[in-house]
Amino acid sequence: PALGCVYKLVEFDKKPRIKLSQEIKKVSIPGKKVLYRMYGKAGYPLVDLMCLQDEEPPKPGDKVMCRHPLDPTKRVVCVPVRVVKLHHVVWDGGPCAERPTITEVRKVAMRELSELRHDHVRHLNPT
Repeated sequence: PALGCVYKLVEFDKKPRIKLSQEIKKVSIPGKKVLYRMYGKAGYPLVDLMCLQDEEPPKPGDKVMCRHPLDPTKRVVCVPVRVVKLHHVVWDGGPCAERPTITEVRKVAMRELSELRHDHVRHLNPT
């Protein structure tokens, strides 16, 4: 097995950087980001929201306008009842967080999969 990945620089010396391309899906969004998962009343995830690091995070109960990063016609207003930050810094010039065990990683993954709506994960005609 092999892991294929691409590193895209988004900031250098505290200045945002952008990767340009003729293919819009390959253009990077400049600046450091923070990702949030917003949950609805039924407990299911509504949308994952990407914000710039210096932007105010979404708050439960507040209306949030969510826009697709590549298609300006796709947008939705969400009112989350719960907001979860999706990533945390684990390396900043060296390790800065404890690594979870494989059992802990599996537990988190299984919990998150169980939170998805059935129609999103079904094998036949997923939503």
